[in-house]
Amino acid sequence: MYKLLYLEGEEAERFIAKAEENERKYLNDHVCYPCGLPYLTEQQTKMHHVHTYHLGECAICGHEVPVTHKRNFNYLR
Repeated sequence: MYKLLYLEGEEAERFIAKAEENERKYLNDHVCYPCGLPYLTEQQTKMHHVHTYHLGECAICGHEVPVTHKRNFNYLR
């Protein structure tokens, strides 16, 4: 926590960008398919499940696209 006080320049910008990305990821519960795909296990990628999508903001990329709840992608873990 104390290191935050000493961040400057490019390092501070990277920290802020990562914090904003994490904030979007955990505050918004909806993810688009391309962003959620890396969070699926190999077994899950071989299975064909039907998920309900709606138009909304993706928690990862921030685009207005068809999204589904992040539980369909292992809660992004």
